[in-house]
Amino acid sequence: MTIARVEKVVGFDGRFDDRVAVSQDYVIEKRHYRLCATRSRVAEIGFVSVQGGPFKVTRKVKVRR
Repeated sequence: MTIARVEKVVGFDGRFDDRVAVSQDYVIEKRHYRLCATRSRVAEIGFVSVQGGPFKVTRKVKVRR
């Protein structure tokens, strides 16, 4: 699932957290999405882009802040 698809499903844009270029062809990006149940919990979703392609979901984590 791409970033655009995730944001369409949740209904809003995620907050950009970090982007790391692991190599010339491999980039990882993290975004946070607030969960609707409570403001103290967010979903951290990791995306990866390979060879300049679209960022796609690689992992999901629920985080308590």
